[in-house]
Amino acid sequence: MNTAVDKQQATEGLQSNCFPAAKNSSDTKHLVFTLVIPALNEEEALASTLQQALASRCDVIEKTGIAEMNVVLVNDGSTDTTQQIADSFSEVIKVQFEDNRGYGAAIKAGFRATGANLLGFMDADGTCDPGFCVALIHALLSENADMAVGSRMNSQSAMPPLRRLGNIIFARLVGTVSGKKLTDCASGMRVLRRATLRQLHPLPDGLHFTPAMTCLALLHPRLKTVEVPMPYAKRMGRSKLRAIEDGFKFLFTILFTAALFNPIKSLATFGTLFFLLGLGICAVGAGFQASSTSLTVWCGAFAIVMFQAMFVGFVAHQTLHMFLGPRRLSGFGESFLQRYISTRRMVYAGIFVFAGGLCMFALSLLFSRPWNSVLALFGALAIVLAGWTALAGVILRVIWTANERRNAERDDPYGI
Repeated sequence: MNTAVDKQQATEGLQSNCFPAAKNSSDTKHLVFTLVIPALNEEEALASTLQQALASRCDVIEKTGIAEMNVVLVNDGSTDTTQQIADSFSEVIKVQFEDNRGYGAAIKAGFRATGANLLGFMDADGTCDPGFCVALIHALLSENADMAVGSRMNSQSAMPPLRRLGNIIFARLVGTVSGKKLTDCASGMRVLRRATLRQLHPLPDGLHFTPAMTCLALLHPRLKTVEVPMPYAKRMGRSKLRAIEDGFKFLFTILFTAALFNPIKSLATFGTLFFLLGLGICAVGAGFQASSTSLTVWCGAFAIVMFQAMFVGFVAHQTLHMFLGPRRLSGFGESFLQRYISTRRMVYAGIFVFAGGLCMFALSLLFSRPWNSVLALFGALAIVLAGWTALAGVILRVIWTANERRNAERDDPYGI
């Protein structure tokens, strides 16, 4: 990565042109804001975008009361004249990738280019107005939020109909999994606090960077996100978005992020839907006169996947609690899991359930049909449950031990 920085000149020019910012309030006078602009072959719009961004600095400083604003351009491996255009702006901090690394990677590199308290980013294609940073910073500070998002879903937006429909669908999906409402989960213009990035890590390198950031922020119980309607113009140049491929990436990003924050609910839902699919397939097989043995095997296979999904969800949930603490302190289910379910108790419970399964199997030998079959079935299920329970306890214990060893290598637990 080649980085060209003329930060001193940019700061000196800014201070001389925007000296009235000395009227800043005590709450904002030490805040520094960096606007990151990722660019990949944006020669048609880049010059006007950078001109507007530099021109907006005085307005942003005077109207928000922040101490300083920097503009960072990240060239994500462009093959046109993007870098030459950027080099003509001496007040812009420049980061250049030799090869294309992705939209998210470019934004993250821009964040690392300065030590600003407040971070923002916007596209270089002429669709967003840099002056809108004023409204986003105001919303962030006045509502004590962690992230402010500019929403393109309004009458002032020139978003193409197909992309608008896709954004509506994804916003509804994000709202469903998070329980919070947001109209534009893929907006390419937003402002956030640098400290918030630690709560959103890790973020992807591709175009699904923005929906991943939105989903993580909405699902995080301690982060507050606000949304501000903003104008959105028709882009200049060719769009880098691939509707079908990137649409699937957005979808999987949302689903996997939801699974990260609530793995039990997410994987139990997946397992149940998968089992229902299996029942549908078996119903079709029954219509074609499939044998009862085949149908039983098929139903059993789908049922095993369902229970495995629930088992993995449980282990993932307990692992997250071990590393990050409880996601929520309220709720009977969460309280029960964290108070009564521990690695040692799970091993003991597995042994107890295993003994119960053996007893049911022994009783099945003393009864005649159909009770012997019922007892044998429940005994077999109890043995499977016992094995999974004990196995989960062992897995969590291994994870806990590995984490303790890692912490000991970093911080000596016996040091003074």
